[in-house]
Amino acid sequence: MLYRDVLFLITPGEEQQNEDGYPIPGSDQPEKKQVFVNKKDVKSSEFYFAAQAGEKLEQMFELFSFDYNGQPQVEYQGKMYDVYRTYDKGEKIELVCKRYVP
Repeated sequence: MLYRDVLFLITPGEEQQNEDGYPIPGSDQPEKKQVFVNKKDVKSSEFYFAAQAGEKLEQMFELFSFDYNGQPQVEYQGKMYDVYRTYDKGEKIELVCKRYVP
């Protein structure tokens, strides 16, 4: 399977402080890491179980495990998603995502 879809893994930025304890402007910017993934369909059983719990799962991505370090959000085709669940399959991992609501 070819990994040809581009996904950005997003690590939220942490506000840093200078030596006087004041926040450094712009230090809380999120960090984006570009990775190549396979876009997959969310399994129907998982979709319906999540819907019963009030969640709407929209995307599933498969990528290499060494690329993923627990990032809570992803960006795909300009849209933001929260990582709802991960499934580790050895050298690969699946990320099941729902739409990000600020």
